[in-house]
Amino acid sequence: MIPYFETHITEACNLKCRGCSHFSVFAKPKHKDIEEFEREFKRLSDIEEVGIIRLMGGEPLLNPNFMEYVRIARRYFPESKICLVTNGILGDRLVPYKQELEDLDINVTISEYHLDKQKREVADELHEKGQLYNISLDPTGSQNKNKAYFYCDIRQNNWFYYMDGRFYPCCIAGTIQDFWDHFGLDWGIDQKSLGIDIFEHTAEEIEDFIHRPCELCRFCDSKNRKYSYKPFEISEEKISEWTV
Repeated sequence: MIPYFETHITEACNLKCRGCSHFSVFAKPKHKDIEEFEREFKRLSDIEEVGIIRLMGGEPLLNPNFMEYVRIARRYFPESKICLVTNGILGDRLVPYKQELEDLDINVTISEYHLDKQKREVADELHEKGQLYNISLDPTGSQNKNKAYFYCDIRQNNWFYYMDGRFYPCCIAGTIQDFWDHFGLDWGIDQKSLGIDIFEHTAEEIEDFIHRPCELCRFCDSKNRKYSYKPFEISEEKISEWTV
């Protein structure tokens, strides 16, 4: 069983948060192909039980078909807790689907940034994000990957990431290519090697893979991360927002 995973239904975002751990500040604004999404969720449901699924981005409400992804997720995972995670700025788009979301038992979670334009009244749950941390990437790659994995809060909370047919041990590993591309970095890692293909591996192999440190752990000063919280700000796209 996989206790939790998060996945993007769009890379587009309307709020550029400083130090975004999903690198949505840099991501090219595209939506997840709906047919691929269904094919992948069918495969996942055939091989895995999942505790919590978080549909997010980016900002998921920028995807005009966001409800279809919700329906698909519920169809294939009828027993899982499914959360639609939004910043709430476009919360009015949820109003026509309020009853259906309730009928499907979908948790609408708003990331609480304490902004006046957030529509909190549409939320089932507020996830406090008034403080953001620097994820403490170390571009030198000089961290001990086993120690970095040991101290990692993402690892401790089992916050696994899924995208495009691959499971990753964390959202950083799953989205790091956008960071590399934006800053013109080459850390000598094939981003796909940080994940495992759900169509080529068994549930046991997937679960073993995501519970182990990956090569990107050498580039994470995760022990330092818990000391790097700062008040919410809009990103200036400076590399220092993500690095030690």
